[in-house]
Amino acid sequence: GLATGLPYSSGDHHPGRASVEEEVRSQSMLDLARAIWARRKWIAVLAFVVPLVAVLSVLAFVPSLYEGKATLIVERQGLPESLVKPTVSSELEIRLQGIHEEVMSRARLEELITTFNLYPELRHEGNLRRATERLRQDIKLEKKTERSAVYREPTTVTFAVSYRDPDPQKAADVTNALARFYVVSNAKKRERQAN
Repeated sequence: GLATGLPYSSGDHHPGRASVEEEVRSQSMLDLARAIWARRKWIAVLAFVVPLVAVLSVLAFVPSLYEGKATLIVERQGLPESLVKPTVSSELEIRLQGIHEEVMSRARLEELITTFNLYPELRHEGNLRRATERLRQDIKLEKKTERSAVYREPTTVTFAVSYRDPDPQKAADVTNALARFYVVSNAKKRERQAN
């Protein structure tokens, strides 16, 4: 036939024409994507680089903190329920609470501060009270109690003592000193109760 100048209709089925049209369409989409990238690439780069630089700069200026953590286990003796007073579990709780109060006492915290030279900037300002408050915040105590299936009483109390400091050695030393104090205090209190 004669060329009429009419647009190509989808009703015409000519093999090869559809694939040529798809190829032209995909090339034009690729060209469009390249054109957008060429004009807008700086916006995309800035949208990625600016947050990256902000995060990296914050990370560079935030001081590293190290945490020392010691887990202590206190076991109640497994005696038959008929021989155990119902107050034993509460005595254990009271004893541990008393030890914790001793550890967190101002005198004990000041001793730790001077022994391990903690918070020198606060101490040089002559503000030992703020240093003890800061130490109280940096010491964490997590307590877990496991109950016996037989006696329905707490048989094991596990607690973790932790301390955070920018110096990893100080974090470990202070944590070990705290754990040692808990162990020694618990042994002394048990000895006094036995006598």
